[in-house]
Amino acid sequence: MKKSLQKFIDRLKEKQKLNIWKGAGKPPICDTWRSIAQILHLEREIEEKREEKYVDVGCGQPLLCVQCGKAYTRQKSKIYISLCLALYSRFPDLELVHLVFTLPRSHKWHTDESRAAYRAFFKAVKKTTEEIFPDCGFLMVLHNWSSEKPENKNIHIHTIVFLVDKQGYTYSGHIDVDWARAIYKKNIGIPQDEPVNLKNRFYGKYEIGRATHIFRYDLRSPIEDFEKAYPESNLTTPYLERMEHLKCGIQRIRYAGWLSNATKKKQLKAFGIVQRGNEGQWELIEKTQLMYKKNGKAYLKNGLIIPIDQIESMADIDFGAFFEVIDNSEKVS
Repeated sequence: MKKSLQKFIDRLKEKQKLNIWKGAGKPPICDTWRSIAQILHLEREIEEKREEKYVDVGCGQPLLCVQCGKAYTRQKSKIYISLCLALYSRFPDLELVHLVFTLPRSHKWHTDESRAAYRAFFKAVKKTTEEIFPDCGFLMVLHNWSSEKPENKNIHIHTIVFLVDKQGYTYSGHIDVDWARAIYKKNIGIPQDEPVNLKNRFYGKYEIGRATHIFRYDLRSPIEDFEKAYPESNLTTPYLERMEHLKCGIQRIRYAGWLSNATKKKQLKAFGIVQRGNEGQWELIEKTQLMYKKNGKAYLKNGLIIPIDQIESMADIDFGAFFEVIDNSEKVS
């Protein structure tokens, strides 16, 4: 086992997580990593009726835990699906393009796989996308694993481009893939006669369902691919080595064009779209712990005894932000 991987596992043990090698012959869930579950007691009032929920916050390991990985995918994709729908509503002729830039296995960044190499790869993909689609907003998502065998190295970046510029003019048509590949090869510094994998797919106004699926696919956690490939297997050493590179401070999701953090709010306001939060919907009453389960009931540290099926997963609760179209008369501060 590599020393860096051993340090990674030691950090898990320092946080009082259970040893991964003691799994139950399947990909880990929250209970694999912890001894006591943290529970949130939430309440809200809708139409003068009071509702309450008990929510398991999870173990906080979206790369290693199936439950937290699915919650991560849902929360991240929900935000950009709402943005996609808001933009389709504002620009009926809007098209999206989905690009996949694969890093050649012979490339030095593929061999190095350091933070500096990842940053350089992101920079090259950003420059390529800006040359192909100037003045558009887009997000980039790094994958360093193979979807079919997630323990194998396959470094690529998924890019989703909203084909509308800052003035509100929409792009139409398809790109010359050979031309796009030439730009990509130039920016990653390889000869033009060397083969490279670049895939693209356009989604128009009649393909909203397929377009929204892209966000769920691109923003998914790698543990979902591992569960699909190996439903009856504990985490393996090669998979942990893959995930170690993503846990060493890499910003896996990045934004560019008018979707960058510096200009996103102002530009969306010009489009008549605002970002709102869900924080006010549910009120936190208290945090407690699930001490043990018995006869279908959950015994909480605060003294309450409730049916186990009343405790929901964090994946079922919306806490994140969302985007929506505003009326012209609505004032945005």
